[in-house]
Amino acid sequence: MAKFLSAATVAVLVLAGAGPAAAEDRPADQITNEVDVDYKVVNKEGLNFRVPVDMPIEKRNGIIAPISTEEYIHGKFKRLDKRLDGIEQKIDEAMTAIRQMQKEKAQAAPCAAEPKGS
Repeated sequence: MAKFLSAATVAVLVLAGAGPAAAEDRPADQITNEVDVDYKVVNKEGLNFRVPVDMPIEKRNGIIAPISTEEYIHGKFKRLDKRLDGIEQKIDEAMTAIRQMQKEKAQAAPCAAEPKGS
C-alpha cells in the first residue's frame, strides 16, 4: 500500500509540475501571462533578464540579478500604501467639504422657511 501511495504522490507531483516545465521549454515571447504583468528583457553587462517592467536589476556581492521577490513585492505594497493614504486624504477632504455644505444649507433653510410678513 505504501508503494502505491508513493507512486500516486509522485504521479500527482509530476502532472502538477508539467505546466511550468512545459512553459520553460517555449521561447520567452510565446509564454502567455496568466497575470496581467508587463515584462521587459533587460541586458545588464551581457546578461539578459526577463523581468517585470518596474523590477530593478542590481549588482550585489559581485552577482548581477534582479532584486529578490520579497523586496520587489515589499516595494509594490509600499507604493500602494502611499497611494491609498493619498486617496484616503482626498476622501476625508471631500467629506469635510460635504459636511460644511450641508451645515451651510441647514443654516440657510430656516431663514427661507420664515414667513415674509413677520
